[in-house]
Amino acid sequence: MPSSTPPRPQVPGEDAAREITRMADRLIVERKAPGYACGVFDPSGILMFASRSTLPGEPSYDEHTRFRIASMSKSFTAAAIMRLAWLHRLDLHDPVRRHVPEFSVIADEVGSAVMGMANAHGTRNRHAVDEFDITIADLLSMRSGLPTDDAWADRQESMTEHDFLSLLRRGVRAAFAPGECYQYSNIGFAVLGQIIVNLTGSTVDEYVSRSLLDPLGLGETTYDYRRVDPAALALGHHITAEARGWDPEDFTTPGAFSAIGGVISSVHDVVRWARWLEEPLLGADGAPFPHAADGDFPGSVLPPRYRRLMQRGHTPVPPVIRGGSGGNRMTRRDFSELESYGYGLMIDHNPRYGDITHHAGGYPGYGSDMRWHQDSGLGVVILANGRYAEPSIIGSRILSLLLDDAQARRHTIAGRSVRLWRETGAAARRVTRMLRSLGGCPRIDAAACRQALQSIADLFADNMGMDSSMTHRSASLAGLLREAGRPIADPRAGQPCDGPADSPEAEFLNPRSDGPANISWTVPCERAGIRCALRLTPLRPSLVQTLEFTTASTPDADGVTSVTPTVRPVCD
Repeated sequence: MPSSTPPRPQVPGEDAAREITRMADRLIVERKAPGYACGVFDPSGILMFASRSTLPGEPSYDEHTRFRIASMSKSFTAAAIMRLAWLHRLDLHDPVRRHVPEFSVIADEVGSAVMGMANAHGTRNRHAVDEFDITIADLLSMRSGLPTDDAWADRQESMTEHDFLSLLRRGVRAAFAPGECYQYSNIGFAVLGQIIVNLTGSTVDEYVSRSLLDPLGLGETTYDYRRVDPAALALGHHITAEARGWDPEDFTTPGAFSAIGGVISSVHDVVRWARWLEEPLLGADGAPFPHAADGDFPGSVLPPRYRRLMQRGHTPVPPVIRGGSGGNRMTRRDFSELESYGYGLMIDHNPRYGDITHHAGGYPGYGSDMRWHQDSGLGVVILANGRYAEPSIIGSRILSLLLDDAQARRHTIAGRSVRLWRETGAAARRVTRMLRSLGGCPRIDAAACRQALQSIADLFADNMGMDSSMTHRSASLAGLLREAGRPIADPRAGQPCDGPADSPEAEFLNPRSDGPANISWTVPCERAGIRCALRLTPLRPSLVQTLEFTTASTPDADGVTSVTPTVRPVCD
């Protein structure tokens, strides 16, 4: 089966490369950080690297220089939890208290009322949420109801397990009912870390290293700065109180809160981590993804379906970047206001390019961002050594530039590739041939259209005749063809649809689809195109349940222009 992956974009052109460096330099120009390292990548690895440091005597950064990656660490915690789920050590829908009995949630008067479980006096009920337990999936997807806690949690990394369990026994205060809304909870991810400890008998650092870092070859990634050669470590900094320069930030050692942001890594390793996460989005299950060396990643670390699940939206995110450690600054989104939280990763449902996986990080001394386009594998990683440097907006602009550059240089960047069922492509071909056969008729009227439609009636499910009679369908099609003119032969038609090509219209003109069972496309006519759309039933054999024809220029009836990502159907 041919891969649905678009052809590999080439290294960014000179103009794009200069602009990427200029944008990354804004971190220094705007005094967000004294230095940074930035890598652009695709499924084959790093395509371009840029770095800069303004610290006196500091060596130049390269792709192997280590930075603390802050909340990007949550993807490692999530992957570790997903691995335990794969190994049947836990179920994602388990109540958290099953694995961490000390986890006690307090719902105050507001929280209890929201859940409809306040007692008769409206007083606090220590176990008010027990009837609707917080699950592991709730913590992973930031829908637990625990409130945002960045500024406090970022200073708790070295807390001992004993102190953390004591804290949990005293009670964690819920702001919302589980599943009610998005709230970015760090303590929730610290609890996930405790689940790892309780189930494996190892610290988060030990388990992640043994189960993820070592088998994936992430030798430049650790939770403990003391394991890193000081010459390879970019020290974190913050602006002095007098704003005259940069002061170094003290490192913290691993502890109960390392699961939220304690990972130290390099551009090299983060790119490798991102390529492993995106592998199942680009290639067939169980197979090395395109352009990767054979055996580049072992398949026994975490199956593709679990990595895909990490990058599917589970909790809608309000359309404003959160404040907290960001100094309560509201930041306008560059791309869209359609975003969700997956499991340890965020997904931007971009109206132009489709889904983009990303996660930022902010920590005392550091700021970071990683993001990649799910359909092409193009991505960017930025690591900076300034306190809460916030490189996410720069990262989003760089990725947008990369996608635009690839498109301009004739590399197709679809929002999303959809592999059609064989029956879907076969039905669309027969409809196209049916319409073109009408072009040779002496007279295109309702009778000719009826005869043409009858020739494909074996494709129709039983609802087709109930929804619209053949007489009505024939008359409607004849009316459209009087307006559009006779169908004409498309010089691009008849070519085999053998997977991705620079032009997705290798077989169908301007195809669109939102799933394997449907497709819309245009058949050119003398004066206008006929837009065809069909959808199959979810049965075997799959038959056509809807078949619609409109002129290609027909506007929406409600006058509203829909904004949807570009989707390229790929045929077998």
